[in-house]
Order: sequence, then structure tokens, then C-alpha cells
Amino acid sequence: MTLRQPSKMRTITPADYHNTTSYERLGMTGHALDWQNQPNVYKNYPYSEKIKLPEKGSLPFISLNDCILKTSSTATSGTLYLDTLTKLFSLAYSHTAERHSNGMSFFFRSAASAGALYPVEIYLAARSVSGLDAGLYHYNLKEFSLERLRGEEAAVLSEHLLPGDTQTTIPLTLYLTGIWFRSAWKYRNRAYRYVLLDTGHVLENLNLALKSMELSFSIHYNFDDRTLNSFLSVDADHEACLACINIHENKMGMSDKTEGPPDNIIFRGSDVPDYETISGNEIIYEDIINIHTAGMEHVLTTNEIQTVSKGTDLKAENCFNIENIDAHIPELDFAQAVLNRRSRRNFYQSTLAKEKFIKLLDIVTASSGGQDYPESISTGILTGKIEGIKPGFYLIDHINRRADLVDGGSMTRIMASVCLDQQWLENAAIHFLFMADFKELNRKWGARGYRYAMMTAGRIGQAVYLGAEALGLGCCGIGALYDNDARNVLDLNDHSALLYLVAAGPVKGKEA
Repeated sequence: MTLRQPSKMRTITPADYHNTTSYERLGMTGHALDWQNQPNVYKNYPYSEKIKLPEKGSLPFISLNDCILKTSSTATSGTLYLDTLTKLFSLAYSHTAERHSNGMSFFFRSAASAGALYPVEIYLAARSVSGLDAGLYHYNLKEFSLERLRGEEAAVLSEHLLPGDTQTTIPLTLYLTGIWFRSAWKYRNRAYRYVLLDTGHVLENLNLALKSMELSFSIHYNFDDRTLNSFLSVDADHEACLACINIHENKMGMSDKTEGPPDNIIFRGSDVPDYETISGNEIIYEDIINIHTAGMEHVLTTNEIQTVSKGTDLKAENCFNIENIDAHIPELDFAQAVLNRRSRRNFYQSTLAKEKFIKLLDIVTASSGGQDYPESISTGILTGKIEGIKPGFYLIDHINRRADLVDGGSMTRIMASVCLDQQWLENAAIHFLFMADFKELNRKWGARGYRYAMMTAGRIGQAVYLGAEALGLGCCGIGALYDNDARNVLDLNDHSALLYLVAAGPVKGKEA
């Protein structure tokens, strides 16, 4: 059974949605979770042909720092194999550990997720992968297998659904979708925020995994939503495509890409096997549907994509440069950082070494500069106990690799109060702040800009998670906060907001 929750919004802009779904300190109303209808965190097509992925072998060995600094522009000439997909999904989106409690098993995953609700699904159009028939597949994370949904003709058509180039073929395309009710079961209308952040988490893992495997690729947020949703046979009231990745292959400077898509492309849902419903009593939240649908109407042409002002109206003065640190700091390689990553909250007030602080800023500035829409957000930090760094609120200039002081004095305690009074946050050495100016987002990208900002925040947040793990620190992302309190504490203008906070620092049980 499916129920619909009426919308509270009259118009649909990023500010409308964000403000309508804001938490207010004196306006919070609790709600009981419907445990009988808790959504399944795995999607399954029981009647599809299933291809088991090979056992996990050796993973690429590369430091996280080197991986982040790599570019994705050099096309490869090698062949993709089924084993390539094993390595890719092992790093990007897989089970990494198991915990038992009250006779139940809980599986950790390689990407962070709000409430461990895991709304993200991955589909792939395989056009030329050795050992795998061409077609459209769904990645079944639970069984670590691929479920065949469409045949070879779908793989051929997929090459025309996203921008490409004339010098490469596209043997593989990945599609990331979000299932609204997985998160809305707990977070209701506010869930769109978390689905986008979680998509960013998985997307950044994919970005780094592909770079670690030295594959050439391009990430796409800008596409015809209705065509792609139809191609994947998903209903946007329940699940929708949010991001895509083309993997490129150089064929000795020649392309075997067909001239253009066939005429009269029709994607029929009846051509795809049925899947199991995720809940017996799914609720559709109209505020989520409205903001996402509004974003469908603003698809950009290539020459329209350009820099926007970050806004927020914050005034800052140059404080310090993010210099390179030559001191040796033991780092885990990228694969180990992914497999060991957890959300850790047991921060304690120990001074963070300046070298580790600078390394984290290196990761953030490098990640920000590599984003597809870096100007959709502003990044700030609140510093606590850090060697040689005064406590305060700083803005990060990722282009010039500089931190600019906005306001001096420790603010981690008051920010912990802003984050629904989760006072353990006060002990974190650093709070990374991802902020956006909704007026600027809407001016340039319309309602679609909200997707760009939230997914960008999620991507950089995931990089912080991995950086903290590599440096022997703890990390935890926070999307639950009193929104107006955050705006006031940070002195943002009326049309700006704090989207996401990621805390990092020494934690009990790990070397500081």
C-alpha cells in the first residue's frame, strides 16, 4: 500500500524546500517509527538473471592523498573485465564489517549513510566488459551480484543518454539512484537532504575508486531525468536517477561510437523484471517529489554551465596558508581507509597535531577543486584544540589554498547545541561546515541547484571521513540541526544555510 503526504510548499525553490523542512528548537515534534514497515535496505529483482561477481582479490595500493590528487582525464586503452567491477564495487559500495546484536546482524558499508538507511542504488549499462554480456544491470549489494534487466540494445542506447566525446568509446556507464522512502521512513519530508548527501558519499567513493584503478571517466549531474528514469525503469515518485558516470576507453584515437541514437527510442517498464517492494506501507512525501520534480525542468546545455558566486556574505581576513607539510605522517592506503571507515562519535579533548590538521585541509581543498560544481557550496571550519591554530571560524579558499578568519574564539560547544544538542560534538577538534546561498543556486540552476550543492557537500564529507581514517582520527557527519540557529550562529544572510557538518578529531581507541 502507498500513501501520500500532502505538500506544505506553495512555490518550489531550494530555499522553499530547505526552509519548509527546517528543524526549529521550539517546534520539534517527535514521531514514532513504524517498525512493522521499516524499508528493506536492499533492492532485489528475484526473477532476473543473476551474475555472481568474482571473489574479492587484491585491491589497488595507492595512498589516499595520491588518489585524491589524481585526475580522471587520461583515457585508458585496456579492456574492462568482470574482475574490474569486483574491485570497483568492493571499494565504492560494499559490506565492510558485520556486527551482531540481539540475534540480528548489521552490516557496515564503505559509504556513510544517515541513520544507516542506505537509500542509494547503482545500475550499470555494460557495453564492452569482458566476461559480461552487454546489457543493463542492477548491482545487488547484498548478494554481490549483477541482475540483468535489459539486453544488448539497452547498452547501445546508453551511450547516447549522456555527453561523450568523439575520441573515446564508453564501455560502461554507472547510474546512481535514490529511493526516497528508505530515508523518509525516519526523516519524513527532510529526507531529500539525506538522500542527496548519501548519493554524494557513494559518488565520491566511486570517483576515488576509479582513479585508484587508473580508469578514465566523467561524472554527470546534468541529464534528462525522465529519459534516464524511463531507461532504468524507475518511478520518480519512489526512486530517481541523481548522478551518472561514463567510463571512457581510448581505441587508438578512433571511436566506434555510432553516429547517433536510433529514432523513436521507447523504454518500456514491462521489459524489466519485477522487483520486491521495499515496504508494505510506503508513504510518498509530496515535498520531496515537488522539489525533485522542479529540478527536472532545468537541464543545462554545456555552454550554460559556469561559475556562480558562493554568496553567504561572510567577511573574512587572510589568516594562514595551507602549506605543504614535509613531516612523515603514517597514512593508510586508500583501500584500507575505505574498508576501515566508520562513523565515530567518541571524541575526546586532545590536541590535534598541526600536521594532521593541515593534511585534512589538503584533502578538502583537493576534493573541492575536483568537483563538478565546486562553486555550489562554501566550505568553512570551526577549530577547537589544534596545535598552533587559534580557535575560530574560518572560510576555506580551495583555489588559493588559504584559510581566512571570520570570527575568533571557540564555537564548537555552541555548534554542538545547534546540532540537536549532541554535546559529544564539542570534543571534536574540527567541524567542517558546508554552506550554500540558495538565491545564487536558484539564479543559476533553478531547483536543480539544490541537488548539486547537497551532493557536493556529501562528496567532500566522504573525503573527510576517509582522510580522518587514514590519519588515525575519528569522523562523523551531521545533517540534523536547528537550521535557523545555525544561520544565526554563523551570521549567514537570510538566503543562506548550513547544509552539512562533518566533525573530525582524536577519538578514544585510536592514536591521536
